[in-house]
Amino acid sequence: MVSIDIPGAEALGAVFEPASPEDARRLLRTRWHIDATTLRRVTTERDDTFLVSEGASPHPRYVLKIDNPLEDTALTDLQVKALEHVARKDPDLPVQRVLRTATGTTTAPMESDGTGRIARVLSFITGEPVHTAGRLDGHVLTSIGQVQGRLVTALSDFRHPADTRTDDLLWEMRALPRLRPLVDAFIASDQRRAFHRFIDHAESEVLPRLAPLRQQVLHNDFNLTNVLVDAEGVAGILDFGDVVRTQVASDLAVTLTYFVLRGDVGTRTEHRAPGPAARSDPRTPSEPGELANLLAGYLKHRDIREEELAVLAELVLVRLAITVLIPLWTADRHPERRGYLERFKDEATATFLHHLNRGAAALEADIRTALAHAHVLASSELPR
Repeated sequence: MVSIDIPGAEALGAVFEPASPEDARRLLRTRWHIDATTLRRVTTERDDTFLVSEGASPHPRYVLKIDNPLEDTALTDLQVKALEHVARKDPDLPVQRVLRTATGTTTAPMESDGTGRIARVLSFITGEPVHTAGRLDGHVLTSIGQVQGRLVTALSDFRHPADTRTDDLLWEMRALPRLRPLVDAFIASDQRRAFHRFIDHAESEVLPRLAPLRQQVLHNDFNLTNVLVDAEGVAGILDFGDVVRTQVASDLAVTLTYFVLRGDVGTRTEHRAPGPAARSDPRTPSEPGELANLLAGYLKHRDIREEELAVLAELVLVRLAITVLIPLWTADRHPERRGYLERFKDEATATFLHHLNRGAAALEADIRTALAHAHVLASSELPR
């Protein structure tokens, strides 16, 4: 293991003994009065997660999440309170519901292993992650944009004492300069110069432009594995683990990043992510592309200001760099999770270097073209 510690990010890099299924069953039974018939462990970035079946049905009904020992309890409370706030503000949004314990609390300590790790139980949502769903129909893409816009609106008046978390959250755009040590440790020697130059550029030219932009509490991780879809549209929004008060533009840039990874925006066929079929030019008027449909849905609920649009492409590059670096570090600390943590590594690296070579101006032009199509689509009779 490469010995690199990033101050404030101890929880993300924490190495801990996984909770046993026996301890998980005992916790569910004593605190939530749930007699689990089946527990299936799910690999995640920083906690223990189990899909829980109850009764005769083999299908999951709940999700048990047990924080790692170094997780700040205030951040767990932030996630729980954000979920409950969204459920009140927009009850039809497909977010997980928080299941309270038998005594009415939203969390409970796992005392059986002596660590006191904090656990919570959420509802299970059925759907296919966008990452594995292949090519998406236009109405599904529009639904993704609409749901993200609605989620931004639902969180717009949410407040929490821990919502300004910046030290622990390496996935936040402004954390990129703190990842410099990871470049020399994990990036191939012939690529390091490009990464270092971009991080320097981001620190001096990009991140300072965020300060005057609109801020609020946001999901901050509306990516292709956290959005579930079905034939009707968005079936679920998962993982409030990165919720934070940040720029609205940053939240949208996270989503755009993963559609860039899918290959819809300014990406040659040989750089396309596996899944959707390649198209000759997704930005022609007859085929506005996935991004235009997504943005059209978003525009039904939220506007995109010029000062935000002007920085979106650079923020996509920031998120791509983060998407390369953090998983390399966490996989080094958790080799048993390497397959999960590095699932975007090769594609993210190739896509980052490709767009870095094209230039942020070219990517911005792609986004502006898609947005122009999106305005046309949004002005039609799209359902809200």
